[in-house]
Amino acid sequence: MKRAAGTILFAVFLLTGRLAFGQAIVVVDSERVHKKSREGRKVLKKIDRIKAAKQRVIDRKKKALKAEYDGIMKAAKQLAASKALLKASIYKQKQDKLQQRYMQWGGKMQQWQYYAMQQQQRLSAKASKLLAVFRTKLQAKIEALAQLKGYTLVVDKSAVWYAKNTIDITDQVIKLIDGR
Repeated sequence: MKRAAGTILFAVFLLTGRLAFGQAIVVVDSERVHKKSREGRKVLKKIDRIKAAKQRVIDRKKKALKAEYDGIMKAAKQLAASKALLKASIYKQKQDKLQQRYMQWGGKMQQWQYYAMQQQQRLSAKASKLLAVFRTKLQAKIEALAQLKGYTLVVDKSAVWYAKNTIDITDQVIKLIDGR
């Protein structure tokens, strides 16, 4: 019974945008702040630049591995075509050498996959760090605005199913974070 009353009270407060005694509730679309504010766009661009640089290195290594693989496959076809012309012992020797090349290539491919995974993890860590710095600034601006305007509760829009546009302060936050 207590729980139902609490749920109903919470629903009423979300629908009205007010807590008891006229305290204001507002929402901020933090994703939009990231995309629309100058500083947020700057952080996202920096993350994109880091990602692109890492991806170029990964792609370059992948291209080299593909070229090596194509060379091995070409040599295998040539060897198969020349089987009738070669002595069995020479054919076997060349086949073993080609198999050894292929095994070495497989090891390089595993190293590349591990490298690519490490780079992705490093990118995620760097992005998280950059976004955390921005979110700290964002939180400070939101707290300052809430105190200035007398808001009791500021909720991220992603945590709310519905909110009237009248309680969305995202544009004000964007102006504040951009120093306008």
